[in-house]
Amino acid sequence: MNKLIRVLLIEDNPGDRELIRQMLSMVPDAPFHLETAARLSHGISLLKETPFDLVLLDLSLPDSQGLQTLTRVMEAVPDVPIVVLTGFNDTVVGLQAVQEGAQDYLVKGEVESRLLARAMHYALERHRAEEALRRREEEYRSLIDDVFDNSLVAVFILDRDCKIVWINEATETYFGLQREDVIGQDKRDLVRNHLCQICEDVEAFAESLLTAYDQGLYTDPAICHIRADPGNGLKERWLEHWSQRIRAGLYAGGRIEQYTDITEHKRVEVAEREQRTLTQALSDSIVALTSTLDFEEVLDRILDNARYVVPHDTAKILMIKDGVARVVRTQMHDGTGQHYLDQRLGARLVVEEKPYLREMYETGQPVVIHDIQGDSKWAILPGDDKLHACVAAPICLQSEIIGFINLLSEQPGCLKPIHAERLQAFTAYAAIAIQNAQLFEQSRELAAVEERQRIARDLHDAVSQSLFSASVIAQSLPRLWDTNPDRILAQLQYLDELTQSALSEMRMLLLELRPSALQDVSLGSLLQQLARTLETRKQIRITASIDDLPMLVPEIKVALYRIAQEALNNMAKHSQATQAHVTLRREEDHTALSIHDNGVGFQVGQAAPTSLGMRIMYERAEEIGAHLTITSGSTGTDVTVTWSDEIVSGAAEG
Repeated sequence: MNKLIRVLLIEDNPGDRELIRQMLSMVPDAPFHLETAARLSHGISLLKETPFDLVLLDLSLPDSQGLQTLTRVMEAVPDVPIVVLTGFNDTVVGLQAVQEGAQDYLVKGEVESRLLARAMHYALERHRAEEALRRREEEYRSLIDDVFDNSLVAVFILDRDCKIVWINEATETYFGLQREDVIGQDKRDLVRNHLCQICEDVEAFAESLLTAYDQGLYTDPAICHIRADPGNGLKERWLEHWSQRIRAGLYAGGRIEQYTDITEHKRVEVAEREQRTLTQALSDSIVALTSTLDFEEVLDRILDNARYVVPHDTAKILMIKDGVARVVRTQMHDGTGQHYLDQRLGARLVVEEKPYLREMYETGQPVVIHDIQGDSKWAILPGDDKLHACVAAPICLQSEIIGFINLLSEQPGCLKPIHAERLQAFTAYAAIAIQNAQLFEQSRELAAVEERQRIARDLHDAVSQSLFSASVIAQSLPRLWDTNPDRILAQLQYLDELTQSALSEMRMLLLELRPSALQDVSLGSLLQQLARTLETRKQIRITASIDDLPMLVPEIKVALYRIAQEALNNMAKHSQATQAHVTLRREEDHTALSIHDNGVGFQVGQAAPTSLGMRIMYERAEEIGAHLTITSGSTGTDVTVTWSDEIVSGAAEG
């Protein structure tokens, strides 16, 4: 059984109302239920009170005329299909009514029952089809709005002509767009005129997209870097994007593009890379800074390595003495990767009078300055007129601030707190390198003082005493000639021994005063000279057994000589020995030097930690990779050093 179709006829002409009723009654198997209204107001009331499937509407009514009549009905019941009835001369109005939303129009006087029924059935089916399409579009739009518009992934949908038909909210946010401004715009124009203006690596980005558009290609995932532009509400972002063709559906032949925000991932990646770079830079800096003990070279290396830790154009090192910071190094980069040292050094700043220096001195913390040119708290030095951003950190050594490292850039605001953290970590290593260089300088000065004192003692104890004795004997010879001429020959021989001893002592002292001279004499000769000098000075019998050796590298020769010198001096001072023997032997793969005495000996385990002489011997042996052994007992002491390393081929030392 066919479903009953409820029809409302709004018609003021009674004859036309009756004609329509008769026509509908003549339609076979068409269960129409017709109700009528003579005025629009009455018809709208019925529509609101009772559900109807279709409206037959005359546009010329007592209370409404023309298309306004249609509009009022559609506003009252937008979901009910309408067929418009017009007079013979109103076909134009009928077409306009269809354009405005009516399903069809019929001309009065040309209507017969089957045409009327068919028009009504078609109107109902078209309306159902339109409703179904509308519902699908609403569902699709809802899906788009609910899924894509609330997504953090930016989406462009393009038609087959590359026109933009839809973008979501994320797209507006990421690219600084307004939906109403770009819908209908050619995406290629948007790429050229807008997107390329806000992206890094413009050429690669544009070429990738435009080639894909022209050739209908799928684009591999690529990175689009959006530059920050606060004036236009743009934040810096990294977007991973791809574009592909739509193969079916409403926009078949068009494209869908997605831009996924990977900014946080990229920042973590960049931070990790920067951390690795910083770690490597600090590691390289440690090696560079600790590979020299020369103070001036340490300062140069600090500035050389600071550029790997924090990017900058100019670097300065200031050292503090008596509350005054003095610029001791300035290094500037010329923009080509080259750098040079500034000779305009020596600027002095009273720390207490300079706010930023005082702050760092009191807190031990670094400072970051956006622009030194506009900051009265910063001390502008000659040559700083082009510099702006600055990060500075104190050099802290055992809780004492000994100086500052200042890094400056020509770009305002480019140095951040993260750079201050890096510089502070770097200054910790710089402080250690400076301390090592200072301690080395102090130790050299102390060693020089001690060496002068030792030489002075040797001059007094040996040379001066020998010369004094020789002077006394020479003065006594005239008197001895008168009183006991037989003793003159013996005294002359003794006088000769004294002068020879003094000459030997002086030769040894001169060699030690000129370390380079030690390199010009063979190790065997040095040991024999050392033995003769000490024998004369201490009245201890010292013998030597020396092999001919291949030429030793200078560092090895000097180290072995100094060990022998220290061992013999210790023997002469402490062992109460009456004789000693020095042996220098060359075996197949090593050289051995040993010193044996017949003194009282000592307990090696107790003496080693406190004996400066023994520590010096062990350190010298370690420096050249030699093995030192010391044994001692009631029969005396043996000091043996064995070295097996490179020997320079060549003539024997002798």
